[in-house]
Amino acid sequence: MNHFIFVCIGKCVSLLENAKYIVTSLTKSHLGFFLDLGADIREKTGNHKMCISDSIFCDKPRRSYTTLVVLEHGFWKGKPATKILLAPGTGRRHQLRVHCHYIGHTVIGDYTYSEGKDIEPHRTYLHSLRLILNCDIENVDVRTADPFDATILSDYKGTNVTKILDENIFRDIHKLVE
Repeated sequence: MNHFIFVCIGKCVSLLENAKYIVTSLTKSHLGFFLDLGADIREKTGNHKMCISDSIFCDKPRRSYTTLVVLEHGFWKGKPATKILLAPGTGRRHQLRVHCHYIGHTVIGDYTYSEGKDIEPHRTYLHSLRLILNCDIENVDVRTADPFDATILSDYKGTNVTKILDENIFRDIHKLVE
């Protein structure tokens, strides 16, 4: 296991000991977050910043669940970076961004949750890679290309692939979300 996993486990154990409302499970390289998210009442700029329920500034928290799979370790502009696949089990505002920030791994380019420190790149490195909608009329499964591929993204250099981004990973993560 790497340092990232131990930090997550340590944070979760600490919270459980303090009777906070979080349960995090770990199976191989999959991590699950169960956190209550609510609006941050300090937010004044209109970007609807959210926070977790253990914050005194959290208003009307609601349950949220996200599964995280580590795909690759590498460097973005010379700084350590981890490429991950996130699957939201619920659809709370900023859920993925808050969960990543909470474990100390703010999404690259996330100006809001980096407290204004992350001014590069020009966008948040969060991308909807796949959308699956099952309904009575028609089932929809839309996939896009991976914009964070090291061959496309010149500022990112991958060093260690832990999972391949293919149909198998989608099947595995789908089982965990259900």
